[in-house]
Amino acid sequence: MKQIGIDENGFGSLTGPLVITGTVIEMEKEKWFRKICDSKIFFSSRSESKFKKLEEFVISLYYSIKKQMPSSPTEIVNYLSPEFKCLSRVDICFKNIPDKFLWANPGNAKEEGEELLKWMEKEKIFIKDVKSEIVCAKRFNELIKKGNSKFIVDLSHFCKIVKKFNKENSVIYAGKIGGMKYYLKYLRYFFPEYEIYEEIEGEKKSIYLFEGKDNFKFGFFLDVEKISFPASISSIVGKYIREIFMESFRKSTGIKEKISGYRDKKTKKAISTLSSFPPDCIVRIK
Repeated sequence: MKQIGIDENGFGSLTGPLVITGTVIEMEKEKWFRKICDSKIFFSSRSESKFKKLEEFVISLYYSIKKQMPSSPTEIVNYLSPEFKCLSRVDICFKNIPDKFLWANPGNAKEEGEELLKWMEKEKIFIKDVKSEIVCAKRFNELIKKGNSKFIVDLSHFCKIVKKFNKENSVIYAGKIGGMKYYLKYLRYFFPEYEIYEEIEGEKKSIYLFEGKDNFKFGFFLDVEKISFPASISSIVGKYIREIFMESFRKSTGIKEKISGYRDKKTKKAISTLSSFPPDCIVRIK
């Protein structure tokens, strides 16, 4: 059985990127690696120990897929999202991505990666690929200015992730976007080459059958990271990518304190001082 799990990070943020991540897993039956859970639980606070745990897990995941250790966060970002390019000459969010790991103990991360490899071999569960779409504030704002809603911006990148993978006979678990129930007309727009049928549409899940060059199911689920193992991985990886981009953002703009990028007082206060930078690179329209 092939399962693809997709989740987003930063949908409602004030600044920083929107990150959509997909993970492909092949398995005989679903079982969860004991250290993986919903990213809101996995990264339940912004303490140093949680940042360490987050970075070490993402390094271990890279190691389990590539069979080698990454040299830096930049190498991880380039693997996950090789097509990402900054749209601005200022390059606030990408140019200062750290060239060394900030929180992790690489030795611990390698041990965890080896443990994950042994677990996969024992359980016949294999993480085949992980990919991210990174939508910086400037790109996000340009898409909104063209008349797209925040929902469409998000969904279009969910669909881009799906198109990156071999989907034959797979089940795709994606997080519900803004509580939306009905996706059929949008999916038909983004996937015109398929015949798409509704299986169920409701509060907790909306599932669609795709028939075409490959056949698969694509569903949107409330709290997807609690019910899909690959979606929980995607949620954690996307969280790490956002935090690494926020570190570059802070270094590029001279902000001293760690900020989340969401609509809290600390973030609002910090970005209110950045009048010398292009506004579209700082504040997201919605």
